[in-house]
This record gives sequence, C-alpha cells and structure tokens, in this order.
Amino acid sequence: MNRTPCIVAVIVLVLLAILLLFWHPLDSNRTNDAKAPVTTVDSTTLAPAPPVTPVTPKPPTVIIKVVDDRAVVTPSGQQQVQIQTITPTPSTNLRTTLDPSKVKTETVIFRFNADDGNHYPQLRFDELNDDAAGMQEFPCAVWNNTHDGHNLRLTTIDLNNATGDYWITENGIIGLKAQSVQRWINNGIVDVKGSITNWAFKRMTLETINGIEYYTCRTK
Repeated sequence: MNRTPCIVAVIVLVLLAILLLFWHPLDSNRTNDAKAPVTTVDSTTLAPAPPVTPVTPKPPTVIIKVVDDRAVVTPSGQQQVQIQTITPTPSTNLRTTLDPSKVKTETVIFRFNADDGNHYPQLRFDELNDDAAGMQEFPCAVWNNTHDGHNLRLTTIDLNNATGDYWITENGIIGLKAQSVQRWINNGIVDVKGSITNWAFKRMTLETINGIEYYTCRTK
C-alpha cells in the first residue's frame, strides 16, 4: 500500500493550520484615517490689499468773539481762526458824543413831590410789578446799593442829541421828560441826585429843549 498521498495530505493540512494560526483578515477599522484635503493657494492669485492713506488730524477751530470790532492778531500757521464780530446795540437814551474823551457814565435817581417814597424809575417798576418788563422799558436801569430800588445809569451825550425820556449831557445837564412822569407829580417838585451830585438831591426846573418840555438840573 502506497502511503505517499496520505503523507502529502497531512503536510498540506499542517501548512493550512499554520496559515490559519498566523493570518488575519483585513480589518476595516485599521484603515488609515482619511486626511482632510489640503488646499494650496497660489500667492500670485491673491489681489493686493489697497494702500492705507494716513489721516492727518485737522487743526482745531477756535472761535474768537471780538467786541467793538477790535483787531485780533493770531500767529499764522498755528490754528484756523473764525472771527465773530459782536456790535452792541446802543439805547436811544445812551447816545454819546463823537468825542470819546468826554464820554462818561453817571448814575442818577429822581424824586417827586419831595417825598422819599416817590422815586423814579422805581415807581414805574412797581406799576409793572415785573422786573423783566421793567428792564425792557429801562435798559439802563441798575439796582441801588440796598437792592430795594432801581437807579438809572446814563452815558453822557451832546445836548443836541437830548431827545429821550431822560439823559445827561457831557457838561452836566440832567433832563427828565415832563410828559412821561407828570402823572406822579402833585406839587411840581422834582429833585435828582446821583454820582454827579455826590448823592445829594438837587431841585429841577421846567425847561423846553429841542422843542420838548423837560425837568432839568444843571449840576456844573
């Protein structure tokens, strides 16, 4: 009996057993993880960034208010200057002479009937019962030292310009229009005092000036 086929079959079985012992099937879990695709950007395809323009700060704007049109000298090249001119509006009772050397300001108050309870312009302020309205009617009114009444601060004028309700001339004549105050005067007595009289009352007399009747007092 020939044993050669049997021996061959045994050898084949042994080899198969060895292969089965050391050989494993492909494991899908052991496959390499997929890597994310890498995108390559060609620098030549990128558009250049726009140039950055430096911002130069503007110089500050300075507003200068100029009273009476006086000139202002500003160093050139340092700042931009806008000049606003303010021209004061003169009152009709504050018109002045053309000679500045003769212009003065005097404070006065009037008294009627020789009664210290009848002071003008305070009588009119009391009638209005409104200090703001009184200041509109008497733009040159100022408080007295005790702040319980009003005086009038007048700028001296030339006598030819004496046409308002009250005025004082450059040569010391004080005038008060009779028609504007007649309702408060019972006995015809009108006095005036102020800085020009050293705050002593002086008697006033009726006089026609520039065609208008005034109570006047010549202090010089």
